[in-house]
Amino acid sequence: MKRFILLSLIICSLIILSCEDNHHEYQPTNSTEEILSSSEATASPTRMTTSQKFLLVHGAWHPEGSWFKIVKGLTQLGHQVYTVQLPGLGTDKTAVGDVTLASHVNTVTNKMLEIGGSITLVGHSYGGVVISQAAENLPSYVKQLVFVSAFLLTDGQSLLDIASLDTGSVVTQNIIINGDSVYIPEASYVDAFYNLTYAVDKPRLELEIELMTTLLVPQPLSTFTTPVSLSSNFDNIKKVYIACRLDQAITPRAQRYMCNQYPDITIHVIQYSDHSPFLTRPQKLLTLLDEL
Repeated sequence: MKRFILLSLIICSLIILSCEDNHHEYQPTNSTEEILSSSEATASPTRMTTSQKFLLVHGAWHPEGSWFKIVKGLTQLGHQVYTVQLPGLGTDKTAVGDVTLASHVNTVTNKMLEIGGSITLVGHSYGGVVISQAAENLPSYVKQLVFVSAFLLTDGQSLLDIASLDTGSVVTQNIIINGDSVYIPEASYVDAFYNLTYAVDKPRLELEIELMTTLLVPQPLSTFTTPVSLSSNFDNIKKVYIACRLDQAITPRAQRYMCNQYPDITIHVIQYSDHSPFLTRPQKLLTLLDEL
């Protein structure tokens, strides 16, 4: 109970911080360091937004509250936005040993059934595995799939199959398996997930990251080792990949490798982003999602 109250207070603090200056975009100390791709152009203020239904699925170790900036931004743009809390993570107290990839997929598909059809499924990191299997299982409810610096697997692959090959990843270099769970040391959190904080002089961002790291918990191991089962159901769905060039959790090389497995995928690039653009580059991510 005490942990639940603490997590609630922390999430409320993050939301308040976001409300203070939601329009501000974190920039490198020297703005000439950033080279923007055409996909990062700011949306025209006269463009008419068509409302969409977004279902945002968080990544490994993180809570659903990690999307708080994106939920607020997309809602302000007139979209319907939904999130899920994957079992065993965040405030959910399901025992790690009782959580499987199917548990997470079922959480998402149940939410899809609740929302209705024409959903833009957005998955970050490990969330890409979950939305892939959910789309395979319930393809008629999916408008498109969006992978935000996420794992994009093919039939029969597991997350660990790709992660073990990504030797440049800070996560791969520091991964620890302990019984039914997998994690990285707290000392590696910033390097792995939020390394952009080193390149900016933004105390508020540093506080947001500090608060977020207190919400990270061990990931159920089976979610990393279970392969996906994909068919034409998945292959026929429109896919968009949002690549992050400064990602140290899933390196750009690994991102390119996965995208090359799907020649018809649409790729957008956030040039100056770490693994967590929903925290460190929210306006860039919002622009891309809004323009889908």
